[in-house]
Amino acid sequence: MLLDKVVAQVGDQIVLKSDIEFQYLQYTQEGAPGAELRCELLDQMVAQKMLVLQAEEDSVIISEEEVDAELTQRFNYFIGLLGSAEKLEEFYGKPIVQLKEEFRQDIADQLLARRMQSLVTGDVRISPAEVRTFFKEIPTDSLPFFDAEVQMAHIVLIPEPNQEQRAFAREKAEELLARVRKGEKLSFLAGIYSDDPGSKEQEGDLGCMGRGTLVPAFEAAAFRLKNGEISEVVETEFGFHIIEMVERKGEQACLRHILVQPRVTSSNLAATSSRLDSIRNAIETGTLTFAAAVARFSMDQQTNKSGGGMINPADGSNLFTVADLDRDTYFAIEQLKPGQLSAAQAYVTPEGKQAFRLILLLDETEPHKANLDQDYSKIQAVALQAKRGRLMDEWLAGRLGKTYLRVDPVYAGCPQAERWLSAASGGLGR
Repeated sequence: MLLDKVVAQVGDQIVLKSDIEFQYLQYTQEGAPGAELRCELLDQMVAQKMLVLQAEEDSVIISEEEVDAELTQRFNYFIGLLGSAEKLEEFYGKPIVQLKEEFRQDIADQLLARRMQSLVTGDVRISPAEVRTFFKEIPTDSLPFFDAEVQMAHIVLIPEPNQEQRAFAREKAEELLARVRKGEKLSFLAGIYSDDPGSKEQEGDLGCMGRGTLVPAFEAAAFRLKNGEISEVVETEFGFHIIEMVERKGEQACLRHILVQPRVTSSNLAATSSRLDSIRNAIETGTLTFAAAVARFSMDQQTNKSGGGMINPADGSNLFTVADLDRDTYFAIEQLKPGQLSAAQAYVTPEGKQAFRLILLLDETEPHKANLDQDYSKIQAVALQAKRGRLMDEWLAGRLGKTYLRVDPVYAGCPQAERWLSAASGGLGR
């Protein structure tokens, strides 16, 4: 069980040990953290509290809907890291419902600080001359070495179940609904039968979300429900749902559901693969352009309106290193030259659906030391971040002499704490 305490105070804002440990948990799950990580987290949180104080002075606000959405996203992420909701509750020694309420203010402060920071630095721009100067100031022996990178586009086809398969799935959903109507808990049945991998481990819990964040048919059915009510079977592009309104908060709905997806058979898969082969042949023979094929056939909603360009989920860019590629994608493009198209490749969509795709290799670079010709956009992004960081440091320095600051002695050895305290009007707590 995690014991909590105040480890820093900034004006009337406090930093709890649990605030630091909650973020520390993320880093420990993603890899071995550095020895100074807790010091760095304290530094970030003191800066955050400074921003919150200013936001309150400037009447900057964050809506309850934004806080609810962020809470749900954060807790789902940490549940995924630890493996289950039970393990997260065991770590903190408290139920998730209580944890969400305890972390609500901290999440609100983080969002408020983020918005305030964007007001302080959001208008900062950087000129090409500044980018060149920034690059020239990097010692030659400190220039980063970039791995080979590729840019890709794809056409995605998702096998569609036939009428018989859809009818079978609906029948199964109706049977589960009947069991719920007879008194069985939807949460219990969701944990056993739901086909939604994202919520099944949480007994169907989708968290709280506002209008406009759900597919239309699901949202329309959900927002007609009162607290504790269960919907009829609702069909969407994902399958058949049974929805429970856990709690309604104005335009925010806290929901739970069971999803039953029509089963895709080997015949569905074979037909889709064959269709994709035909599309590939049309592109290769010049009767259809790749761009036209994307717009006409691709079922990837994220890319079919923009030429099929694939986005790297790690950083949001259109560049992928070899390390970013899964094994199947790597082997699909390994022998391609820019402008060439892969064979049809089995693929699992981010939503967990079985699919097939063709990949077009748009461009590739060789491993190289950073240079302005090949890496301008990357260097520009780093230079802009550095400029914003300097402006933020100047802004924070201007507030330090006007703000009370107290830090628990356990952090007295942190260089970051010394930096704050040497310029502030507070002192080390005893």
